[in-house]
Amino acid sequence: LAERLATVLPGLVDARLAAPRHAAALAAVGVARVGPAALVDALTGLDRPVSWWRDVLAGLAALPGLTAPGTRAELAGLPVTLSDGREVAGARGVLLTGGDEALAARLAAAAIPGLRVAAPGLDDDPAARELLVALGARPLEGPALLADPALREAVDRSVDDAEEGPDADGRARLDALAALVLDLVADGHADRDLGALALRDTAGGYRRADELLLPEGLLRGLVDPDGPLGVLDPTVAGGHPHHALIAVGVLDGFAVLRDDAPAGPDHDLDDEETWWAEEVDPAADHGRDGPDPGPLVAVRDLELVADDRWDDAWPVLAADREVREALGGARPVESAGDTRPWPYTAWWLGRHGRLAGQPPTAWRLPGATAVEGLYDPVPDDVAARLDPAFLAAVGVRTEARVRCAEDAADLLARLADPARTVPPARAATAHAALAEAVAAGRVVVADVDPPDRVRTADGGVRDAAPGRAVPPAVLDRAQLVAVLPPAALVLPGTGDPAVLADLLDLAPASERVRVTVREGGRAVPWEQMPAAVAWAAALGRPLPEGALVLHDRLRVLVVDDDRGGAPVEYTPSAWVDDAGVVHADDPVRGLIAALSS
Repeated sequence: LAERLATVLPGLVDARLAAPRHAAALAAVGVARVGPAALVDALTGLDRPVSWWRDVLAGLAALPGLTAPGTRAELAGLPVTLSDGREVAGARGVLLTGGDEALAARLAAAAIPGLRVAAPGLDDDPAARELLVALGARPLEGPALLADPALREAVDRSVDDAEEGPDADGRARLDALAALVLDLVADGHADRDLGALALRDTAGGYRRADELLLPEGLLRGLVDPDGPLGVLDPTVAGGHPHHALIAVGVLDGFAVLRDDAPAGPDHDLDDEETWWAEEVDPAADHGRDGPDPGPLVAVRDLELVADDRWDDAWPVLAADREVREALGGARPVESAGDTRPWPYTAWWLGRHGRLAGQPPTAWRLPGATAVEGLYDPVPDDVAARLDPAFLAAVGVRTEARVRCAEDAADLLARLADPARTVPPARAATAHAALAEAVAAGRVVVADVDPPDRVRTADGGVRDAAPGRAVPPAVLDRAQLVAVLPPAALVLPGTGDPAVLADLLDLAPASERVRVTVREGGRAVPWEQMPAAVAWAAALGRPLPEGALVLHDRLRVLVVDDDRGGAPVEYTPSAWVDDAGVVHADDPVRGLIAALSS
């Protein structure tokens, strides 16, 4: 080192100190006289072979105190020779090859602008390497290289470079960059953010890695061949391990997107804005501080499945563990009181997928008797290939559940279809689901056209459009069942009758008819009627206050204003008048009427 410094700094270091025996003296006199900053200035710009620089670095590393924090700062600009022949001021950010000549050669072939790789051999000496690391250089390891801003920029820019029509040398550099990245990933340095890497496709050009299909992959036979995805060049596919290609985004099966804290519908997923508006925003209205769908795990590119390939796509989706996760663990989407958003993937498949030619929401599970008649069971061949949990997760019906205006319109059309056999109880359950969806904000009445026909309490279908006939009314007081024909009533089930009446554009029954109790009867205190006392005890309910007006034969006059206004006499067994007085010709029936009013 003394001899080299004497050459570099003539007159400043006595050549007689060049002898090995005077190394200590050099350390005490020469460096002290020169100083680190002056040494850097003297070394800058020198044209010397790599071996010369290696020896200088090794000698400097041996000098006591030279790598102390203060001295290290003054050495920050120490010249470093790079693999492309350039000399840069300072070791910070320089990658050290560590003798890996093959990797250095691949880096040279890729010619990544801005990537600072030390010249091969510069860090062969452990002392030189130690000094370079102390000054900010980094070992050339896979994670460090993949994280280097210059390489990331080269990856992100690679497709743009390819689209500029590079010459043969330019294409060679693109291929070398792709090979370098794939080799690093194959060595176990996986990275989820390399989808922009340009790879050759079968058309002779370059595409983003995450826009390419494996030539023999599961997805290739499912998507539209004229769609936006390309096919990876078989030579590239055959030259790299499968796991490396998948890691950079090349598609074998369906790709899954992840976002732990989504802030809005900004993930470039098909129809994502509609999903957010229908599922996330309404969920936010149920006591939450704001839209919070939780972590977003979504299958992308579902819209690219060809219309005639859905039957083949379903088993691929069902067999993929990540797809199951995106479906919410394949949990059923219909659960009473569940205000969580329907996961995007389940929502999209339920609305846009095609199961035996229909959306999954058009079918029901074979055992879902609660919606039997309204929805047909999935075909036997579908049920044989896909498990019930998966089918339920993608929207196949397990119970009556309305999630949006489109859902409501579909259910109303099914209720109005005279070819369907829908018993009164199932119709009432469907009406309750419609009313609940409106009350929960999932359906806006103005977004749904009132149906021309409705399902009535006798199980039939009746005209509901104004002017065609006297439309049915929505039952809003249970006792009106006793005085109005079933064909004139729509049963709301457990739903809000007023909400259902608004949705169907029908009148509530209590607003359409007037009921008057015929005179007669005597008031009898409830506690004086043994049958009433016994039944109240059996039901675990206290006796009503006051008295029952007991009739020998109860008769009421009913005037239906929409049916001509002529009074019609009925003989119900019990009635509660507008003043809340209970009338009956049987104490037990009177008790039941009192307890349910």
